[in-house]
Amino acid sequence: MKIAALQTVSAPEVEVNLASADRLLAEAAAAGAGLAALPEYFCLMGRRDADKLDIAEAPGDGPIQHFLADAALRHRLWIVGGTLPVKTDDPAKVLNRSTLWSPDGRLVAHYDKIHLFRFEQGEERYDEARVLRAGAEPMAAQAGALRVGLSVCYDLRFPELYRALMQPPCDLLCVPSAFTVPTGRAHWELLLRARAVENQCYVLAPAQGGLHPNGRRTWGHSMIVDPWGEVLALRPEGEGVVVAELDLDRLAEVRVRLPALEHRRLGRARPRRRRTSALGQERSRTTSCLGATQADQTGRDAGFSTRLDGRRGFTAARQRSTSRVARLQHPKRPVPRSPRTPPGPNALEATRPRASAGEG
Repeated sequence: MKIAALQTVSAPEVEVNLASADRLLAEAAAAGAGLAALPEYFCLMGRRDADKLDIAEAPGDGPIQHFLADAALRHRLWIVGGTLPVKTDDPAKVLNRSTLWSPDGRLVAHYDKIHLFRFEQGEERYDEARVLRAGAEPMAAQAGALRVGLSVCYDLRFPELYRALMQPPCDLLCVPSAFTVPTGRAHWELLLRARAVENQCYVLAPAQGGLHPNGRRTWGHSMIVDPWGEVLALRPEGEGVVVAELDLDRLAEVRVRLPALEHRRLGRARPRRRRTSALGQERSRTTSCLGATQADQTGRDAGFSTRLDGRRGFTAARQRSTSRVARLQHPKRPVPRSPRTPPGPNALEATRPRASAGEG
């Protein structure tokens, strides 16, 4: 499948931006792309942060989302709809949401940007948390034969998000962005290629690129990177489209040649085990042994006591029985009780229980 990254230089007017997006989507479809991705805030590059609040849409409804659904259907494309502001229960906060649309115009998945950008350099200052609420959940979804992981701009600096998206592995990671010039020049390509290499994935990175009507300049350099970290297509600046082939055979070849995903040891899903130091393990074993020894000794003591009590009871009963027999047989001769009494059948019988009381 061919994939396309669309680069825009968005303005403060939503209608103007949607017209530009539609033109670029048509260009991508004409180039044979099966999936196309728009950049972050393709629908608006406002003059102030609060402009996002003014155009925010309810989930699943509004002109921007209707445009994306219609465009996917008309151009027969899978579309990653850059991002758009979505309302929350707080009128002063919106979500920065990326959406995935199928060629039949259906919303398949959405992802709310988790990591919020803040940057200061001289007079250039950004703080997305002023009007944005952070998302919470990673999102990957099936787009035809491809498993696609969704992310947005500043998320690129957090590799743990992409590791989460790789369980199970994705074929394509999308990073719609609007990087600043200072951070883009220093880190943009470096981070994209790193995410591609460490996850052995294709990376699709559409970006805002150029000087905007609000005076802001964005880095651009929309690109497509393969799983080996090679840049397949690049547009440095200005509105346009870059297209490349996503080759699943190439993807499989890289993962077989260097099975790094299989070699992972940290962060893989596995049963949690309590870790104990060697000293702690030794103490645990010692405590267990002592506990078992004490329990065994207690059991033996209890058993001995029970046997002893039983034997004493048996002895007393036998003595009483013997005495009664002796009195019946020899009413005029009491049963001798003193050890000095000369031995006889009755004396021998009377002394046996005392010997039994000492057994066991």
